[in-house]
Amino acid sequence: MVQKKISRSLLSLIGAFAIIAAACGSDSTTETSSGAESSSEGTDGDPGDSADAEESSGNESPDEEQAVEKFEEEIQTVDDFESYAAGDELPENWTVYGNAAGDIGTVSPGDDSSTDGQEGDNQLLSWSFDANADPGFGGIRTYFAEPQNWTGFTGIQFLYFGGGEGGELQVEIGEDRTAGDLSDVERYRTRSFFDRTEGWQLIRLPFTSFSPARFNPEPGNGILDVIAVDNLVVAANSGTSGEGVAIDDIALYFDGTVYAEQQETPELAAGPEVVDSVDDFESYEGSSTVPATWFNYGNAGGGVSIIPVDDARAREGQTNDNKVLAWGFD
Repeated sequence: MVQKKISRSLLSLIGAFAIIAAACGSDSTTETSSGAESSSEGTDGDPGDSADAEESSGNESPDEEQAVEKFEEEIQTVDDFESYAAGDELPENWTVYGNAAGDIGTVSPGDDSSTDGQEGDNQLLSWSFDANADPGFGGIRTYFAEPQNWTGFTGIQFLYFGGGEGGELQVEIGEDRTAGDLSDVERYRTRSFFDRTEGWQLIRLPFTSFSPARFNPEPGNGILDVIAVDNLVVAANSGTSGEGVAIDDIALYFDGTVYAEQQETPELAAGPEVVDSVDDFESYEGSSTVPATWFNYGNAGGGVSIIPVDDARAREGQTNDNKVLAWGFD
């Protein structure tokens, strides 16, 4: 395993970093889309700490000892940007798209974007985006010369230097690409994380948090297969980067849980369909404003409308007036 710049000792040095575990679709309840920091065990980069504390507490008799599975967290570098020449252009295997720009920068100890405890110069990918302007998105991406086998790991992580401007970003993995055709690839994305914090953060994304991208011309089997990864994307969907952001030390991590591709759910025996209504809007008065239990936000508005049977919006087979929540947005 290559352990060049990210290590357990480094994680202890950057205790001020926010380690964000994107557990969307996994057993954890922490989500990057909420902007919440992970409170799961092992967020300090050393999941063995809790076990060590139990052993040293002296509160358990030998007969009550619990078997604790110990493991060494593993980190395998994908790209730390140290092998490239710093300058105004990105290396050949990295590109920008949409309304974005980037280059390889060099950071010296004590610079605004240096890490705590940094010794010597450090190279990173510095980039900027404005997803509020046409075409409404932007990002950075890399294509691997050969498909990458990422099996045996829990997920992917990287250091992200934020500008605190609130931009919405996603990470995308492309796999099973047809040789010679960059567009023929299965695309999988995490839920969004937000650039709300200035400075360095460790973004950690388990493979279980990836699901088919909304724009996915070649959806394939609909399951992320990490045995043949072809490209990696950091996409900005909204907002701007302000004075700029940066990314460094992209790596695979193993925290004791190996990613296993989801198997097809077995078909269940047919049974009576059960439908439990949450809100059918029939208990409200018709109004141009939403009822007290509902509210608008952003540039949107709505109310409860009564739809007669001869209305163009009437449902097929409707025999009486029907109440719906009608709304608009811009």
